[in-house]
Amino acid sequence: MEFRALPLVYFFIIKDARLESVATIKEYRGKGLIGHLIHYIQKDMLKKEVERLWVLPINEQVERVYQKSGFDTVLNVKTGHAFLGGKSVMDVRNGL
Repeated sequence: MEFRALPLVYFFIIKDARLESVATIKEYRGKGLIGHLIHYIQKDMLKKEVERLWVLPINEQVERVYQKSGFDTVLNVKTGHAFLGGKSVMDVRNGL
């Protein structure tokens, strides 16, 4: 199976790891690719003797994908936008 996924990021801290970001290109969504990728990462974490793999889903739909892969929700965190009332990164870069 050919994977059409955007780059993913994960971090190791002693016996914990965190899956930071993973997404599929729009035309490949809904085909189970993320599930296959998560399963691969889970197997790799077992080989590396990681005890806990943490994920931070960005919405309820993504949370359900992780739950299908065996993750349990242990905490819900409310987040906010990084630029409340300020300039965006692109505005700052463009000198606006």
